[in-house]
Amino acid sequence: MVMKEEKILFLFCIILLVSLASSVGHSEDKYKTEQKVDSQFNISYIEHSRIEIKNDTDFAYQDSIEGWDGNGSAVAPYIIEGYNITDDQMCIYIHDVTAYFTIRNCFINSSTGPSDPGIYLYNASHARIENTFVTWHTYAIYAQDCPDVVIDGCTITESFANTIWIISSDRAVLSNCEVFNNGFRIYIQSSDYVTINNNEIHDNYWQGLMIETSDFLNITSNTIESNGDDGISLYRCNNATLYDNDIRENGYEFWCEGGLYITEGSNHLIEANRVWNNSHVGIYLEDSLNNQVKDNQVFDNTFDGIFGQWADNTNITGNVASGNGWLAPYIYSGIFIQQTLGCLIENNQVWNNSYSGIRLDTDADFNQIKDNQIFNNSQYGINADDSWYINVTGNDIWGNGWEESGAGIYVYDSRVWLIEDNQVSNNTESGIHFEGNNPNGTIIENRIWNNSRDGIHLANGGPFLVHSNTIHDNKDHGIYVTLDEYADITDNIIYDNAIGVEIEHSTGSRICGNDIGWNSIDNAIDGSSFGDISWHNSTGPGNHWSDYSGQGNYTITTGIAYDLFPEKSLDLNASSSITFELSETGNTMVWPAYALNPSHFEVYASDSLLYSEPWDGTYIETNLDGLPVGYNEIMLIAYHISGHSINASSSVTVTDTTGPSWVTIPTDQEITVGESFSYQVIASDLSGIGSYSLNDTVHFQISAMGLITNTVPLEIGIYGLQITIVDIYGNELTAAITVTVIAAPPSDMTPYLILAVGVGAIIIVLALVIFMKKQTR
Repeated sequence: MVMKEEKILFLFCIILLVSLASSVGHSEDKYKTEQKVDSQFNISYIEHSRIEIKNDTDFAYQDSIEGWDGNGSAVAPYIIEGYNITDDQMCIYIHDVTAYFTIRNCFINSSTGPSDPGIYLYNASHARIENTFVTWHTYAIYAQDCPDVVIDGCTITESFANTIWIISSDRAVLSNCEVFNNGFRIYIQSSDYVTINNNEIHDNYWQGLMIETSDFLNITSNTIESNGDDGISLYRCNNATLYDNDIRENGYEFWCEGGLYITEGSNHLIEANRVWNNSHVGIYLEDSLNNQVKDNQVFDNTFDGIFGQWADNTNITGNVASGNGWLAPYIYSGIFIQQTLGCLIENNQVWNNSYSGIRLDTDADFNQIKDNQIFNNSQYGINADDSWYINVTGNDIWGNGWEESGAGIYVYDSRVWLIEDNQVSNNTESGIHFEGNNPNGTIIENRIWNNSRDGIHLANGGPFLVHSNTIHDNKDHGIYVTLDEYADITDNIIYDNAIGVEIEHSTGSRICGNDIGWNSIDNAIDGSSFGDISWHNSTGPGNHWSDYSGQGNYTITTGIAYDLFPEKSLDLNASSSITFELSETGNTMVWPAYALNPSHFEVYASDSLLYSEPWDGTYIETNLDGLPVGYNEIMLIAYHISGHSINASSSVTVTDTTGPSWVTIPTDQEITVGESFSYQVIASDLSGIGSYSLNDTVHFQISAMGLITNTVPLEIGIYGLQITIVDIYGNELTAAITVTVIAAPPSDMTPYLILAVGVGAIIIVLALVIFMKKQTR
């Protein structure tokens, strides 16, 4: 009767528990929680009162009463198993023990709602909690001063405060647990070498995981999603490894920092995580130094994908940062660092972010942006403000800027920049844009093309070195300099822009050694009102121009500036005509030619391409062996690296006065009367054999291939033949031979005589044999 009443009471408590749980949380989370709680009914637990163990002696004493498996040793720990403990106070409280023990397959609950910790461990050296369900306690599991504590395979839900709280417990392990729909978070303090692996942490009201003042953490392969605050938050931690975690959809209850928030720590490895669709920042580093952020996928977060502030010497490499920042006012970035020194941003794919792909702001100095793919960001590929000593090298920056003010690289009030060996194309507005006070900018060896405004736009700054860039097919200027000082623009290739180079309202600039050509409106404009603009070096060189006549100075548009040492971008003169014998070799024509930036040349004969070869930009020597006999019109086309070309024509006459030659010299022939005659003569000719002929056509004939045969039976005697071969141009080759026809030799009877003698001998032998047989009879 008592047992029946206890069961009824237990069932009533569970019904009350479910009804209270249903009053909080989202409906979907409530449904999941109810399912989890209900599933515990299907497990056969033993109802048990709360357990408190005060020391090792007490542990041994209670074991003697309870009959737990094990003896408290490392190889045979005490096993507290299979209990249903429902109590508003601490259901299991174990402290000040050194014995090894395991709590497993238990159901820990509260009678009236969140209350004291469900499982409370203090100063327990060798604790393990396995496959245990804890619900409706203020703290589900609390462990302090418990080194090596292991929590594995547990389910924690409907806790009011911190779900699992671990303090001063080095080498703790939390693995394979599901922690969901709780009030606060998993909270770890002052515990080093903690491992957190393969857990599902979701739908908690605050952070998914909060760790403070703990070093050498190993956080791997967890799913942390739909928590109200940060997914993972590390404060004053060092040397943590975060690998292969899925951190998503966190931060929708609070103004949080993001999916992963790390502050006041150093030397973290953040690798191969998927951080996506979090409110605010995907990966947030603040006052955290010497980190490695590598090979992560960071996408669709509402603010920046990766953000660093006071995050010196952090390497951000191999990440994909895409689709971040699409929350008003849309001023975020795929990667954003500020007040940060010595970072390497390398080999990332940064695309489709709102505002900038990579952004540097306010004392983001001494950083490198290297070998990244930066494309299709809404405003800028790279955007910098007040950031000094920056190297931007080897990047592919294209398709950035969805409105007129966008650019591939935009730099404002920043000093000592090196922009080298980048591919900058198809950006709205300019490829590279410097604005404001930007002394000592160096732009070298970049290819900048097909941008919607200028290739390079320099305004309100200087000095600049713009050197050895290839700048082409930009819709406005190749290079535009305004309100600038001391721009040194040298050795660039600038073609097929609307305007090649324009300088206005500037002073002290030097433009020389450039190859400027084929720009649709003008190759160069000098609108400077300050003077002191030089379009040549003091003693040369000047620039190469596609439209230079070859005579005198080159006038820069506006008529007040000149290049005193101009040269042509592309020049070619015809070679003299030549004649040569078909049989001769080494026949060449030399064409005076020049290009500062050559590509290749093509040789045509009578409109047919003979060959194409690379060109070194100097005179061109063409080999014309093998041309057909007669008059040949030769055209040479020389190409500039831009694809523009120049051509010249000449002629070659090829003659053929050389006759055929014998491959095999014909020799006298002899046959026996009655035999047919057949003899092949073989000759060659560069132009081809025209015909074969013989002087004796009564007895012989010769085919078109040089085969001589008799036309009638040949009698005994000597026949003289003259063989004549004529090539297609009438050049002859002859040879005389004799054909001797001899009599047939007498017949040889010896074989027949031998045969007759042999037959006679056989007949005689047979006759003797017959005679001897008759005598014996």
